[in-house]
Order: sequence, then C-alpha cells, then structure tokens
Amino acid sequence: MSLKDLEQVIREEKGSKNSTDDIVEVAKFLWQEDYGPTSEGIKRSTLEEELSSDGIDLDYTLSTSLKHLRDADLVRRWIKGPQILIIHDDKGVVNGEDLEELVDDEVDSLIEAMQDQDPSEGGEAAVADGGENVSIREVASTALAVAEEQVEAELRKGDVPERMEKLEDAIDAIENSATDKNGEYYRVFFIHNPYRYSLTARSVNLCKN
Repeated sequence: MSLKDLEQVIREEKGSKNSTDDIVEVAKFLWQEDYGPTSEGIKRSTLEEELSSDGIDLDYTLSTSLKHLRDADLVRRWIKGPQILIIHDDKGVVNGEDLEELVDDEVDSLIEAMQDQDPSEGGEAAVADGGENVSIREVASTALAVAEEQVEAELRKGDVPERMEKLEDAIDAIENSATDKNGEYYRVFFIHNPYRYSLTARSVNLCKN
C-alpha cells in the first residue's frame, strides 16, 4: 500500500494552497492510524492532540486542512448519534433519560443543601472557610437576582431549559464563592455533539493503488 497517489492528488488539486504540506500530513496521518470510511472517525480536538503527540506541527490550523480535504472528497465529516448531547456533570451523557426529572432532582438537591445550611430560629448563618459569614442562599439569591426568600421558587420556575440555566448559574456562583457547597448537586446542560472525521472511499482507493 502506498500514499504516493493520495499525496499526488492533494498536490495537484490543492497545490496552490499555502497549507498544502499540512493537508498532506493530515491525510497521511488519518490513513496510517486507520481512520478509514468504516471507522468511528476521530474528533478534531482528539486529532489535534494525536498529531501533536506524533510531533506533527502544522503551519496552519487543523480546520484549514480538514476543510480542503473535505472539499476534495478525501475526508468526510459527520456526527455520531444525536446532534445535541445532554450532559450531567456527574453522569456524563444522559440522552434518553428523563430530562425534566434529572433537572428537578438536581434543583431539589441544591435546595436541600441550601435549606440545611439555613440558620435555625435565633441561630447564626453557616461560616465558610476564613470565618466569613456567607450562605448558599445568599450566593444563589445574588446569582439569580431575587430576594433570598424567593430562591426556591425561582429555581423551580420556568420551562426545563430555563431551570437548567438557573441551576447552572447558581452552581457556578456557589463554586466560585467562599461558601461550603454542603452536598452533591450537579449541572445539566446541552452541548453540540462534535463532528468526527475520517478518510473517504476515494482516499482509500488512492492509497491502495
């Protein structure tokens, strides 16, 4: 098996590009690492890491090489699975689970931790590291821009995406504050499923000539 034909086609079709050498290096790497049409492909971020680990330094961005390879029908790009992934900070990808139930559970856990930290009748608020009087309720009320007594209602108000956003805002503020988290509660959020890349059948045929 040879990469000469693949390289020749790249230089013939993309030879006018300043990034031609990069394009060749990326294509060769995908072939040598068996990222062919029937593979699961590789995410761009992972490809960047693997190229770097192999000592392959590109003069231009990896995105530039991948775009030119796609334009030449030498690399394909696709998404494995759903376009949007639902991420739970502790469980990871949770597509297929009841989203509303997941969010409500985390909101309930946050509220439970907050109420557990509330001072008893005539008592004092929890003291964070450094001796500073600060509570989850105070931090959350600031993050959500509501009065302290309205935090529970605010966290439970709105549709599921709105509750997810408020949960994330509250957790971000708590983790960046001096208060004790006082329990386990996690963000639930959406991300775009990253593209994967692999060689096309055209590339493989050229490599096998």
